[in-house]
Amino acid sequence: MTVRRIDRPTQKTRIAMQLVMSEDGFVVTDFAAPRVVDGGAPILRVAARIHDLRRDGWEIDEVPVGRSRVARYRLPFWPFHNEYAAKALLRRALREAA
Repeated sequence: MTVRRIDRPTQKTRIAMQLVMSEDGFVVTDFAAPRVVDGGAPILRVAARIHDLRRDGWEIDEVPVGRSRVARYRLPFWPFHNEYAAKALLRRALREAA
């Protein structure tokens, strides 16, 4: 019997998708259990995945949240001027993850 692996998006792809889809970006706890923002498994090393995306050429802003030590990650050029630009960026993220 052959076990077939179900293709799931990588952690880096999930974070890229959240950056593209969210105008306000996200904080690390958005990917923590029990309520993960995209419904997938929790991601414990979000900062490492952000670092990977930056190394791949993504420009990602870190905006401090209040007086805490928490940062909100977001794209600096939101809102997209049209839906085509958002879809193109998402396709790029998926292509790089493959």
